[in-house]
Amino acid sequence: MTVSEELAEERIERFERSMTRSKWKLENQDLSQESVSRVHNSIGRDEEKIGLYRLLLGDVAAATEHLEEATRRYALKYEHKRTYEAEENDQATWQTQRSILERLTYAALLSRNDASVEEAAAKVDDLDAYRRQFPRMVHKYHFTTALARVAADADDQRERVDAFGDSLADVKPDHQPYFGNLATILDGIVSGDEATVRDGLEAYLDDYDEDRNDDPESLSDRVSKRATALYLLAKRRGVDVEIESRYIPDCLRSVGQ
Repeated sequence: MTVSEELAEERIERFERSMTRSKWKLENQDLSQESVSRVHNSIGRDEEKIGLYRLLLGDVAAATEHLEEATRRYALKYEHKRTYEAEENDQATWQTQRSILERLTYAALLSRNDASVEEAAAKVDDLDAYRRQFPRMVHKYHFTTALARVAADADDQRERVDAFGDSLADVKPDHQPYFGNLATILDGIVSGDEATVRDGLEAYLDDYDEDRNDDPESLSDRVSKRATALYLLAKRRGVDVEIESRYIPDCLRSVGQ
């Protein structure tokens, strides 16, 4: 969806001010380890949002710089949390680790940074404890690991995608369409099947559109971070899928694989 330059620049300035405050805290305050982790995450989110707004404005080069910095901040949060909360085995800690890794992978795909994609893929084995301790959430573990390994074109990507698909048998019915569409997209990418990827993306975006409120203040009402990242992943893997959607920035259609 298009966005006015005036609104986008206003939002970008707001996120830049937020980042300035966060960086000042890191440099000038004696923060707890937990606070350091939160600040890196906050900066990563701000960088990601600026990057997405830059994509909506058609400035791929500037967007890439911000998205690369977002991946760096997410990686710092991941490693920091892993180092200082390694002894904690509660569900919240492992859920946070999984969600950070997923966020890192999406940002890496959006930035088209090979090193960041490889970094995310190398970390998925860290989540084995999550799978063992929280079986009711195992489908989320399998999605995150499959996403990262497909992004890196890893040898075990087919195994990871199949495991994700198999795990959906126990998912609640109201969550089935969302995760089922993601499974279809990843399966199509691994198989090199453009029609399957397109079907999965279109179904995902149809559901995404139903949840939007067309709020002029909302970034998520203008771009789908996940769909855009998966679209770029397909292109990255040589699956030349073409899809018309207002939630995927037009400037990316001419970006090379």
